[in-house]
Amino acid sequence: MSDWASITKQALLGTHRNEDEPSQNRSKSNGSSPVSDLINSASADTPELTLLMQAGIMAMHDLNGRLPEQRHTPRPSLPKPDSRPVTPAKIISFLNDVMYGQHIILLPNFLEYIHQAGYRLPPQYLPNLLDKGVKSIKLRPYILPILGNEGRWLATQNPAWDYAVPDIYTWSGLLRYWDNNETIKRHQLLSNLRLENPELARKLLENFWRSSTDHVRHSMIKILENNISMADEPFLEAALDDRSHLVRRKAADLLAFLPDSRLAMRMANHARFIVLWKQGQINISFPRELKPEMTRDGIQPTDPKMDIPRLRSRQLTQMVSAVPLDYWTLEWKATIPQIIRAINHSRWPRTLLNSFTTAARKQNNQEWIKQLVIQRSFDTQVARLLRAIEHDTLKSYILENKDQFKTDRNLLKVDHPMMAVLKNHQHPWDEEMSLFWLTQFATYIKQTKDRKSVDMQIKMLLTRFFTTIPTSIEQEAHDLFESALQINDRWRSPLEKMFKDLTFRKRMTDDVFSLE
Repeated sequence: MSDWASITKQALLGTHRNEDEPSQNRSKSNGSSPVSDLINSASADTPELTLLMQAGIMAMHDLNGRLPEQRHTPRPSLPKPDSRPVTPAKIISFLNDVMYGQHIILLPNFLEYIHQAGYRLPPQYLPNLLDKGVKSIKLRPYILPILGNEGRWLATQNPAWDYAVPDIYTWSGLLRYWDNNETIKRHQLLSNLRLENPELARKLLENFWRSSTDHVRHSMIKILENNISMADEPFLEAALDDRSHLVRRKAADLLAFLPDSRLAMRMANHARFIVLWKQGQINISFPRELKPEMTRDGIQPTDPKMDIPRLRSRQLTQMVSAVPLDYWTLEWKATIPQIIRAINHSRWPRTLLNSFTTAARKQNNQEWIKQLVIQRSFDTQVARLLRAIEHDTLKSYILENKDQFKTDRNLLKVDHPMMAVLKNHQHPWDEEMSLFWLTQFATYIKQTKDRKSVDMQIKMLLTRFFTTIPTSIEQEAHDLFESALQINDRWRSPLEKMFKDLTFRKRMTDDVFSLE
């Protein structure tokens, strides 16, 4: 019998029992451990005090006499061998400068070069790189391809690095991440996933769609604009019947990006009887009441509180901006310039022009975009078009209007639509376009010689632009700005830093690809 069992039994029976047994032998433990020996040696004036003393010894033993619990945590499995070779030491010598030194702005360039050359980073640099991905979501597309198996394995050891764990984009990994994180991180996950795997992102959204709140559904459905395709059409078509009017409105807006969608076909049929082409002119004829299916497709219903011109303008915009652009040229048997000229002479020129501009941007119709840019004077709508214009279309447009831009003293002003091109262009510029823009910057520096300080917004724009131009034009760029600095020397210090970055990038590029 255990010590506690013996003491407890004696307490329950009472110390007055077994009067014929000597009191010093009552409640004695039969064990041979040190604590049992101590209990057996306990003695007091009365049996009751002896029992209390024995209970106290056992209580002190339980509080202080136990060994700590031993937990045997299994060691994590090691990462699988990686097929990509580690970046050579000659290349790694650039890493400190782009991660911590004076060329931090070139970190995305360096990571992209490493990926293109087929390398992965050495393990000792992975923790800091993963930390940078936590702080900057924009860096993640550059970080993930060069982590290798070691980096992916390392990400599993820190919850903050879960954006890079190996199974993050597997179905089981996505479900686990979704269950264990708050709405903001879910939104980030869905945004990143939509860029890498649009189908899986939509599947994840569908999985949690019905159980999400109206606010969350409205926020999440916006993500489908990235990489939107006809594969999203069934989901968006069903969302036209969502219980939230904000979700319904956004679904209609997104379906306008898809000229082959059922909504686009219905909008063309609605427009057939409202937007009319007669002898080269556009006439608008609204019905008194909208059909229920038109309201379902996102067209504003009649509202007694809204004045008629404003209501008609909104209805016209919602309808025309969702009609496939090919419908107009085929149905009306007219060219794009003819239609644009007819718009300018219609009773609704601003509404129609903005509607066709929205349609061109959403449907990414490069021919319509180019013609609208040519036909329109510079305004905010043209800025929106220029954000959507492809490099080749943009290049042909700029070169065709090169002489006009050379004399435009406002080209680099904040509110000029061409600034949207510089701010939003996502790809490297070729030599010809780079020299065009560098000439504009050099001209700007000459024109602002009387300013007391450097415009910080132009400085930041030019600094980023330097990271996208070919390194082969380094000398030509230097000559362009040297003549400008003779007139305006305030730019010398920032330009010297930009040229140091350009020289560093040229050396880095040459070394990386010479070992490829």
